[in-house]
Amino acid sequence: MAYSQAATAHLAKLRAEHRDLDDNIDRLAHHINPEAMELNSLKRRRLRLKDTIVRLEGQLKG
Repeated sequence: MAYSQAATAHLAKLRAEHRDLDDNIDRLAHHINPEAMELNSLKRRRLRLKDTIVRLEGQLKG
């Protein structure tokens, strides 16, 4: 039970960080001259977070 609560809390934190990255990516992408390296870095980080979120969700369900 404690593992499930800790995993759920961690998952919530990861989801919030993923939303923040989405916002940052959207904001950066709408600049006239977006920093391509920074944008790509944020996108890679967001993808790694999404993979972690999906993995944790699978562990909680199964």
